[in-house]
Amino acid sequence: MKKKSSKTPKFPNMTSNDSFQIVPSSSSSWFYCTHNSPRCIECVQNFIRHNILPSFVERPLVAQYLKRQVINYTLYGNYEEASKFHEYSHQFSKACLDSMREFTQSAQISKINTEMTELNRRIDTMRNQFRSDMENLKIKSLEEYEKLIERQKNEIEEFNIMWSSEEKLRKYSKPSIELQVLRDKEKSMILQKQYNQAVYFRKEAEKLEEIETKRAQNFAQRDCEIQKQSLFKRHINEKQSCSVHHENEEIALKEKLKKDIEKIYARISKLEYDKERGFFPEHNESPLDEDTRASHAPMALSTPRTREKYLEFRQSVPFKKLVLKPIRKPAKLSRNEKYIKSAILT
Repeated sequence: MKKKSSKTPKFPNMTSNDSFQIVPSSSSSWFYCTHNSPRCIECVQNFIRHNILPSFVERPLVAQYLKRQVINYTLYGNYEEASKFHEYSHQFSKACLDSMREFTQSAQISKINTEMTELNRRIDTMRNQFRSDMENLKIKSLEEYEKLIERQKNEIEEFNIMWSSEEKLRKYSKPSIELQVLRDKEKSMILQKQYNQAVYFRKEAEKLEEIETKRAQNFAQRDCEIQKQSLFKRHINEKQSCSVHHENEEIALKEKLKKDIEKIYARISKLEYDKERGFFPEHNESPLDEDTRASHAPMALSTPRTREKYLEFRQSVPFKKLVLKPIRKPAKLSRNEKYIKSAILT
């Protein structure tokens, strides 16, 4: 800011409640009746002497006051004072703009810090939720695995009971026709009292029965083993499926957490970049109402009456003609002319 003049500015000797009137346009007088509050004068003096800005609420009044002083002194013809107040008004406007910029930047930095704090809090919350979800997933997977093991255990017990029952082995215990024929002949020989022949057929039947029993037992063992391997293979597949399902759910939770945190970290990086370089794109979207914006930028304000009076001054013709004093009796009659004139009249 330029060095202030050491002289105290002169203010018109007018006191009231900061209201003013305009003389009707039909009047030829340029007298501009202004009433200025002591508070406005005090604010201007504080700004000029100590470079202290008034509050946001008072800045529009001070800005209007300075503009009125420029117009007042212009209308009075005191261009030296008008120039001073014009400079004061310019300096006040620049100071208000710098203050508004600093205020806006500080507000935006505070907003960015608040958002970054909230984002970091969200990351902590997400990580805590992730740990909780992982614990719940482990408990759920363990319960499902225990249920699976219990069900497979029951299936094995049922399998053992089934292959130890006579009903399951009945289809393997059916004798052949040859063995049945030998048993029939043995019985027939006994009925005919031919015991030697009966002994012979019994021995032959016992040999064949032993062979068929062994063969049937092998068939049953083979089928049992096939079904057992199939059961065990299915159980292994079920355990692997349960384990893979658990791993996939863990991977899905980790991927979701990673994507969500990456989005938040990207936003934090953008905020840090803007903060370091003083770039605040949200400034144009600041939810300030019109009154607050006006109080932040008072240099853009002037009252309608001030604008009207200044417009009238600009449209007026400052110089029309020279004002000359009238010439009184520029020429007088000589004595001879007076004598001749009086002689004629007589």
